[in-house]
Amino acid sequence: MYIVLFNKLLNSLTEAALLKKGKKITLVVLPLILIVVVLIYQNDHLPPRTAHRAGRVISHLPIPSSAKVLLFEDEWQGFTGDGHTKIVFGLNKEDFAQLYDQCVKRGYKLLTKSIANKVPYPGYPVTLGKSIYKVVQQNAHHPDIDYIIVVLDEEKQQLIVYNIMI
Repeated sequence: MYIVLFNKLLNSLTEAALLKKGKKITLVVLPLILIVVVLIYQNDHLPPRTAHRAGRVISHLPIPSSAKVLLFEDEWQGFTGDGHTKIVFGLNKEDFAQLYDQCVKRGYKLLTKSIANKVPYPGYPVTLGKSIYKVVQQNAHHPDIDYIIVVLDEEKQQLIVYNIMI
């Protein structure tokens, strides 16, 4: 009789310990999974490399997801790292106004002809006098072949992001 009671007590203690252990594992694993999922979807530096993510990383601007991608070329050499990224976004009026305010706060200037020649878009010529831009020189020794230029064209309601590194 005592053996049967002892056996039942031992079984119930074992089951309770297993349930507690399962709860502890669940309490540890579930938040870790949630953190990983949030990091993957909220981090612009992780794959997949979409036009919006690449545009945000290169330009450091909060490009809205409602911006329409008109052109996206992202070609890089695996061995040398040479390549270029060209992105053209079409913006609605609200998104353009928000980006314009951000650009002005960040020191963008009125586009000049010498800078406009650096934007290699025959199909997307920028509008002089109605566009603002910012050039980031990456290499002082090769300023013409290693730079980032971001242009916000007011007339066409477009954001142009161009990154070249050779």
